[in-house]
Amino acid sequence: MTLLYAFLPRYVNHNSNGITVYGQILQSLCRTLDAKIKLISYSSYPETLKFYKQNYKSRLIHFDDSNKDNALSYLLGQENFFILRPDDVNHTPLIELFVRSSKLRGILNLLLAPPFSFADRIWNQSRKSLFHLYGSKDYFIFYNKNIQPALANLSYESIYIEPQLPPLLTANINLEKRGKRISLYLGKGKPCNLGHATSILSRIGFNTHSCNFTLIGRSFPSKQEELYRIIASSSILISFDPFSHIERVSGVLGTPVLKIYQYNLKEIPAVTTNAAELVENLVKPNFNLNLALSSYSDYLARVQSNASRLEMLSSAISSFICNGLRDPNIIVASSRSLINHFIAQSATLKQIICPVPLMTLQENLQIADVLEIAWGDEYVRNPRSLTTGSWKLSYLDSLASFPYNEFDVGTAPRQLSADKAIGVSPEFGEQI
Repeated sequence: MTLLYAFLPRYVNHNSNGITVYGQILQSLCRTLDAKIKLISYSSYPETLKFYKQNYKSRLIHFDDSNKDNALSYLLGQENFFILRPDDVNHTPLIELFVRSSKLRGILNLLLAPPFSFADRIWNQSRKSLFHLYGSKDYFIFYNKNIQPALANLSYESIYIEPQLPPLLTANINLEKRGKRISLYLGKGKPCNLGHATSILSRIGFNTHSCNFTLIGRSFPSKQEELYRIIASSSILISFDPFSHIERVSGVLGTPVLKIYQYNLKEIPAVTTNAAELVENLVKPNFNLNLALSSYSDYLARVQSNASRLEMLSSAISSFICNGLRDPNIIVASSRSLINHFIAQSATLKQIICPVPLMTLQENLQIADVLEIAWGDEYVRNPRSLTTGSWKLSYLDSLASFPYNEFDVGTAPRQLSADKAIGVSPEFGEQI
């Protein structure tokens, strides 16, 4: 009997869209594979381990780096196996034991985000070294490929799973007058290019002097209720993050999203990258109500397809593991051309997202820091009565000195369209 070992994240952040979706996929696989799937935890966080024990019970096998010898003894007595992991290319010593085992039949890399987005050790590696990160046993499962240019045309099926929104969310919809309130969301993006957007917004009274700005981070506010309250009381959510679930939350709350960076091939109803278009919409009667209704309708339509997509994915993985039958439209084999494509898209994306090693430093920025960095010269001409923190200079110095890998140098962000979003042909054979 061939087994599937699915690796669990070291830490569970319940606000993380990717972790939530991965949990839904694992639950579906548990139903499909039954005794043929085991879930591997290497978490050192008590709350995370408690959560795993409650949800996965007898399927859970817990190791950590300190007792990895136990893992080696365990593997020697087991059947042939596959590994499933959310792809971040960061191998712990524990995962390395599984990867090096002679009983390993394949590694299923589930791409919950664009390739190489959250891998610490990718950012300062050379292009040549990146080709050695994957081998003949690696396979890729593309999630959300219908909107991400990094994945467009790389497989025929989309397995996008819409995360469930909590009932608490719709209770916070606010249709009253919101005033000149703007929420800023950094997320994974770098603060930049805000001057042009605010100059257009100033046509309807949203200027640097009159607006009340609130900064939302990946860890602030910590409570969902507070996050919903802040967004629902804002006239606009300006997001520097090129792809985030907060866009869906904001839309259902009736708050439009102005995204600074264009990355996705298509956006949900609440999102625009065009400030002039947003200005036209903001003055329309009942705009917030209509936005909330259209966003919730779009959300429900996507949720209704979750069951069939989860079943499609689980069946494809089960067939590959149990019978050796691989659906190339869902499970794509690694190749040099495919990795080359990942590298090309990663170079584009890294211009607009914060390097993973600097994410903690970015989280310490205050609202005044973000405004000053993002506005640039506009901020100097229209100084606000805010005091920037000491983190700003440290953050800017770290960005300036960060050792980006060689293929990023001189690469400018480019506009991506649905017909020119890919870097290789659908067959992966020809570099475009």
